[in-house]
Amino acid sequence: MEVFDVIIVGGGPAGLICAKALCKSDKRVLLLEKDDVFGDKLCAGGLTRKAMAMLEVPDHIIEQKICDATLFSPRNQSFTNTPSPLLFTVDRKNLGK
Repeated sequence: MEVFDVIIVGGGPAGLICAKALCKSDKRVLLLEKDDVFGDKLCAGGLTRKAMAMLEVPDHIIEQKICDATLFSPRNQSFTNTPSPLLFTVDRKNLGK
């Protein structure tokens, strides 16, 4: 029976970032994912700039770069457009590769 120091359940962005960080240590890490491949959807379809940098996502798997955002609340609505993307969408199957 193999013994692991850390077991990560789920191969989504958080699980991948954890696994990547822990693999740089002396810990024995096991990452478990219920599916044979990553699913079609990733965190409601988007990743933040911070997640993109942490995962080191290559440009060729980015589907969309989102620079416009509208925030709604019961009393207000706010719109912003930024020169650099706020959010990115990627195909999770390609990310898993």
